[in-house]
Amino acid sequence: MSLLFTLADTKTLTLTLTLTLTLTLTLTLTLTLTLTLTLTLTLTLNADADADPKR
Repeated sequence: MSLLFTLADTKTLTLTLTLTLTLTLTLTLTLTLTLTLTLTLTLTLNADADADPKR
């Protein structure tokens, strides 16, 4: 009986770790993309402002 409980616990632990890792990677990727887009937009707006001194 205890072997079955151990296997169930191992599966639950593996699933929990997999979900946690997936969530962490997703959040990291989202943050990276957000920062990249923000930086790109900032540089683009600065370049536009430099190119058009009337603004």
